[in-house]
Amino acid sequence: MEYFTIVLSIQHTARTKHCLVYYYFAHHMFLSRCCGRITIS
Repeated sequence: MEYFTIVLSIQHTARTKHCLVYYYFAHHMFLSRCCGRITIS
């Protein structure tokens, strides 16, 4: 079970960083809204 937890943690971290990059470069664009939706869900 620990292995799966670690994998999920890594995937979540990567997704969050990717999300923050889009937030930074497209703060006032559609991508930031899409990113926010992904982060919430």
